[in-house]
Amino acid sequence: MSGVLHQSNGIGVGLTLFQDSAGGMKGSANTGSMKGSLGSGANVDGDSILFIVKWDSGSRGRYAGTRSQFDRRLTGNSSDLVYPENVATWSTTKQF
Repeated sequence: MSGVLHQSNGIGVGLTLFQDSAGGMKGSANTGSMKGSLGSGANVDGDSILFIVKWDSGSRGRYAGTRSQFDRRLTGNSSDLVYPENVATWSTTKQF
């Protein structure tokens, strides 16, 4: 799966994700200026998705969301585990 998460703080996060048969994920992320990789424990469970991006800046972004049954787009919340005051909502325009 690849696509862009559009965050409410104006940042677009490009993702390339690979899912195994057990629902676990691996992958990479970028914002144009920063690059990151998915930490362990990333997974998809039904319509829910959860992953942590380890950014090369030292930040760790936690992304949790769900897929809408209506339009098949993902929406959710993100928070920075290093700088907890940094929070945003996010959504995709791509359907999954």
